[in-house]
Amino acid sequence: MRRLVHRWTVVVVVVAVLMPPAGVAAQERHEVIGQAALELIDYPWQQTGWTVDFLPGRSGFLGLAIGPERRIEIYVRASHSVTDVAHTIAHELGHVVDLTYGSAYRRREYRRIRGLTTTMEWFGCDECSDYATPAGDFAEVFEYWLLGPGDFRSQMGPPPSSEQLELLSHLFVEPFDPSVRMLWQQRWRVDS
Repeated sequence: MRRLVHRWTVVVVVVAVLMPPAGVAAQERHEVIGQAALELIDYPWQQTGWTVDFLPGRSGFLGLAIGPERRIEIYVRASHSVTDVAHTIAHELGHVVDLTYGSAYRRREYRRIRGLTTTMEWFGCDECSDYATPAGDFAEVFEYWLLGPGDFRSQMGPPPSSEQLELLSHLFVEPFDPSVRMLWQQRWRVDS
C-alpha cells in the first residue's frame, strides 16, 4: 500500500510540473512561452524602439515585423517549444535590424559577402514567405548569428560559414557600435 501511495505522489508531482502555474489560463500560454523565449535573446533589441507581442498561433505565419508600427508579432502555436519561439523571435529581429539600421550600402555589402545576386529585389511581397528573398536570408543569417545553428530556412544559400559571420557581424548591430567585434568573438569564441 505504501508503495502505491508513493507512485501516485510521483504522478501528481510530474503532472503539477507540466501544468502551467495557477492563474495562467490556456489562452495565455502564448505569452508565457513567448516571454521565456525572449529571455534567450542576448541582443539589445529594445534600443531599436520596436516592441514584441506574443499572440496565439496563426496558420501560415510564425511571426511578422510590422515596420510602420515598429512592432513584432510572434504567433505561438501549441506545438512550439520555448526554443522554437526564440528562433522565430531572432528571425524577426533580423528584419528589425535590417529595417532600423539597413541602408543601400549595408545591403550591397551583405549581398557581396553572402554571394547573392544584386538583380533581385531585397524584399518580397507583404505577408509572403521571405525565405527566397535577400531580406529573408538576412533574417535567417541574423538568427544563426544570434542563436547558432538551428532550422536554417533560407532558399538563397547555405548557412553562413564562420568567415562569413565574422565579415557580416558589423551589419547586425547599430552602425558605429564598437562592441560588435566583441559580441561576435564572445558568441563564436574566435581568437583575435
